[in-house]
Amino acid sequence: MGCRKKTKLSFTRGVWTAGRGVTPVYLRCSAGALSWRWPRGALRVLLRVAAQGREFRGCVRTRGSGARLFLEGPRSLAPLYPGSSRGSGGSGGSGAEDAKVPVRCFYSRHGQAALYVEASELGAPGVTEPREEFGLEYDLEPLPRDAKFDDSQECRPCTSDEMARAYCTSDLVARGYIRSVENDEELEESRVQVKLTRVLRRLAELEPTHGAGGGGRLGPSAGEDDEDAARDNEVVAEDEEEDEAVWVNEAATLRMPLHCGAKHGPGEFVFMARRKLGQLALTCAARLDHWVRVVSEVNAQGGAHCVLRS
Repeated sequence: MGCRKKTKLSFTRGVWTAGRGVTPVYLRCSAGALSWRWPRGALRVLLRVAAQGREFRGCVRTRGSGARLFLEGPRSLAPLYPGSSRGSGGSGGSGAEDAKVPVRCFYSRHGQAALYVEASELGAPGVTEPREEFGLEYDLEPLPRDAKFDDSQECRPCTSDEMARAYCTSDLVARGYIRSVENDEELEESRVQVKLTRVLRRLAELEPTHGAGGGGRLGPSAGEDDEDAARDNEVVAEDEEEDEAVWVNEAATLRMPLHCGAKHGPGEFVFMARRKLGQLALTCAARLDHWVRVVSEVNAQGGAHCVLRS
């Protein structure tokens, strides 16, 4: 079973005016979301994966403008989201605004990464409630042991073994044609618009809908959340709902890093993608004729963890 949690933190109205402090929060899921209502003071969010000491690459995206986000370094804090002018009132930005928030990625040190979330100043005296709700989605991808991650690695073609593994672990495997490629400089991503012809593998929770969203990746078990609340905070963890997908009729939007230089190509492909921060991220792609050969070879060797189909 995958570990996907949504953690909610809130200051109650009665103690909101208490002195500021730093609330520690410990998360050990491979993906999830954190929602902070009535933000006051700061949070120190410690991220780890289930495997003890395993290094990982983490990616986050924020919602709302009630706080600033920093990555804790050995000597100082590095700004990930230093602040936003979106939504001066209410509980966060609109869905369209949140969709335009860029994803920020980082790497763990000694098997962990710490995020420092600082509540925005409220300003005028006598204000009894924060005006914003801050949200954070995160996704942690374990790195190969004794190996450093190179950004160029996510752009190279997958090997036959990697494709076979991706087929068995992806949230979506489908055949289709590339309709267009949209490059977004602001979000530093390319959106590959795909017309699907046949779905080869799809997790049961990912039923076709007309929406997009969710809270991260469905993946191998990464342990359980470990919440630690300060005296003035209420911390509640609950299972995250799996009711969103990024299907529109017979089409899908697959995302990949802008620096990979995605291009439109003719012919039918097999696409493999996993959910990452509520969207489908492309992990492997191959022309259909090449995938047919891979399926024949791997199935003949009996080396796949599931039955491969084309």
